[in-house]
Amino acid sequence: MNERKKFDTNNFEQEKKLTPKNPENFAHLRPLGTPIEQVYLSSPDEEYSLRIRKTHTHTATLKNTGEVTAEGIKRLEIETEIPIDIYDYYRQIGHRILQKIRYEPCEGVCFDFYNSGEIQVEYENPTNWQIFTADTGLSDSDFIDVSHLPSALNINKATPINELPAQTPDTPISEILDLIQSKTNTEPTVITITGRSGSGKSTYVRELQQNLQVLGHTPTIISSDDYNRGVTALRNPTTGEKWQSWDHPDTYDLRALDTDIYKLKNGIAVPRRVYDFVSGDPVIDGVVEPASVIIVEGLYTRQLSSDKCIEIATPFATCLGRRILRDIVERPGMANPEKNLLYVMEQAEPYWRNQQAATR
Repeated sequence: MNERKKFDTNNFEQEKKLTPKNPENFAHLRPLGTPIEQVYLSSPDEEYSLRIRKTHTHTATLKNTGEVTAEGIKRLEIETEIPIDIYDYYRQIGHRILQKIRYEPCEGVCFDFYNSGEIQVEYENPTNWQIFTADTGLSDSDFIDVSHLPSALNINKATPINELPAQTPDTPISEILDLIQSKTNTEPTVITITGRSGSGKSTYVRELQQNLQVLGHTPTIISSDDYNRGVTALRNPTTGEKWQSWDHPDTYDLRALDTDIYKLKNGIAVPRRVYDFVSGDPVIDGVVEPASVIIVEGLYTRQLSSDKCIEIATPFATCLGRRILRDIVERPGMANPEKNLLYVMEQAEPYWRNQQAATR
């Protein structure tokens, strides 16, 4: 399915970027503009970019790399307002910062003035640009189209302030296979796989499973998602208020999962839990049989007992973009990209960071 069909057309921007041939002719506009601060939480070479912005409001914006056409840069854009405390939280851990002055001489046309002295003009609607040039007596020949240049992207103009966490490669499948093959006892091998939602845990598990089958192993695969306590158990017993923090570690009964892992290692079958996304509660659907290899994947599996824990360390912005795209396709109840972006920024990512810090 085409990505554009999965999102509302409002979630896409088509933006032309220009520089004036004679920037000195526009310097008088700078004092009329509004200061803008942008902090990037991603690197320029990622699949998705994520920034927070401060003007008279505070926003978070997710974009993909998009494509350059004759009409400018076409790309996904999801934006939501965020509270000031969330802005401050991410500003402290941001990777790059950009400060500029923006002046809008008319609707849909922006002049950005950078500390370097550079001036860049942006517009999305050609009609707005035509109105601007007609009113000012300017023409396209007074500007240079830089939409195709990487240097035109604001993330490439931003100044580094914090190093992003090192992008460690995923543990090679061969390393896991060697670990399993080298065991001299008959006790099952437990592999836990952790990572943010959208990091690629399921893809890694499928590849590991296929390689194990070639070696004659039929692994038992468990997702910590299925140990979600459910809406009934998580409802506030005093107020009856529904649970809202679905990425909080307490959402999952990790103690029960650890107990089931222990039983499976000792040759005891356990009930197969399945989280029902319709009812919001877990159900029992058959049994999980012991196996020579037990693979457990999920958000917070680092703290579980295992022979080897693997972290899929995909960067935050890319995980976020994949998560929103997946939820639109697989979980229609969470199909509002802006609400999903706000939820991840406010809850999911801080929970993840806190838990990772506590278990390292």
